[in-house]
Amino acid sequence: MDKPPLPPHNGAGQKLRDFIPLKDLIVGECYELESRNLRKGVWDGHDFHGIRLKFGDKFIDTEVHWDLDDHYGTAQAIRILE
Repeated sequence: MDKPPLPPHNGAGQKLRDFIPLKDLIVGECYELESRNLRKGVWDGHDFHGIRLKFGDKFIDTEVHWDLDDHYGTAQAIRILE
């Protein structure tokens, strides 16, 4: 089942964040993310890798880009970090 496209605004009429298109992501760069478990991550061409905090433990985790997997894609880049 395909994910529905992101709407241009939320139900209150507020504009959603602008995401960096998949084609514009740079391998090896760090990005601020909109994702399930990561706030920042390094792009490897398919996944974002970052530090996740769960139940007080920190560990490296991976999230797939939203556009690359209809079931497991959970991350999109908001902006590149300097």
